[in-house]
Amino acid sequence: MILPLTLAALAGVVGWTLTEYTLHRFLFHAKKAHTEGAREHLQHHKDINHFTSTAFKIRTAAMVVPIVGSIGVWLLGVPIAGTFTAAFVGTYLAYEWFHRRLHVQGPSTRFGRWARMHHFGHHFHSPHLNHGVTVPGWDKVFGSYEERAQIVIPNRQTIPWLMDPETGEIRTKFARDYILRQTQ
Repeated sequence: MILPLTLAALAGVVGWTLTEYTLHRFLFHAKKAHTEGAREHLQHHKDINHFTSTAFKIRTAAMVVPIVGSIGVWLLGVPIAGTFTAAFVGTYLAYEWFHRRLHVQGPSTRFGRWARMHHFGHHFHSPHLNHGVTVPGWDKVFGSYEERAQIVIPNRQTIPWLMDPETGEIRTKFARDYILRQTQ
């Protein structure tokens, strides 16, 4: 029983990353998307410090989890479906934590530096690319991956951890990765 549960947990993790990519690329960036999630995502792009409310996220999860869980129980039984669902939800929660951290806290590792460059490239340069916030794998599979040497940030969209409050410029330690562009 250990192997099936391990595979179910792995499937839950992979399932969330594919769901994240698919929602981000095809729903949140769709030209004619009129869902609350798409509107919230557009607001997040307009104001990089805006995050969808926790209440909205809980409401959405409360609708999705019972459906996923019920289908899983029907197809695979309680232990495997429960493991898949727990891993799916756990990976979603890790995604939410990680995404917010990208925005509110500067990098302290090479991976953190890369993840911010990857994500902010999506925000400030190519919103049709780099849809996988937590992992780039699906972007690579579906041809929507882009790596950038520098990120140009409009001064109206500054990120607090990136800025020196005394000078109003990019902090020296981040200057090789980011450039501040003056906008009207």
